[in-house]
Amino acid sequence: RELFSSSSKSDFIRSLLPPVPEEVKSGRVKRTTVASSFRTQMAALRSEITSTKSHFIRCVKPNPACNPLCADKPYVLSQLNSA
Repeated sequence: RELFSSSSKSDFIRSLLPPVPEEVKSGRVKRTTVASSFRTQMAALRSEITSTKSHFIRCVKPNPACNPLCADKPYVLSQLNSA
């Protein structure tokens, strides 16, 4: 890649490939692992969430079986207390 991008006399060819980072030129390649990619994505998500003022809507189930017209008051209250 470096051979083509830096040694070409054509501006068009040099513009097709980005310059090679210094780590690659020196032989030290910093590989992106799945864990580091996940960590980076989670940090971006966390900063996005903290930068916004989110409001959540919570659905309250009337009873564990979700039967119509039957409300289990302690069950509903426990959901509202944990929200």
